[in-house]
Amino acid sequence: MRSLAHTSFELPGDGAQFPQVKADDAIGVVESVTAASDIYSPLTGEIVAVNADAADTPKDVNNAPYITWLFKIRLAAGASTDDLLSAADYTKLIG
Repeated sequence: MRSLAHTSFELPGDGAQFPQVKADDAIGVVESVTAASDIYSPLTGEIVAVNADAADTPKDVNNAPYITWLFKIRLAAGASTDDLLSAADYTKLIG
């Protein structure tokens, strides 16, 4: 797994109200010295929490990616998690 040096995050929900999101919406940005990439919502629902600590210490995402979370989404009625990958399946996908 590759990591980004000198990363920073722009996370969703600055302010009191968190946005409603749809799966595949761009809802944040991860930036490094050489590139910026959108962060896409994996699910449809409402962002109910944002991990400000991850934005303050972005190296944690590289060092502990299965522990460090960026945001929490309350699943919308009728939305599905069927298309999400397990950690093992994701590892197979990226090699």
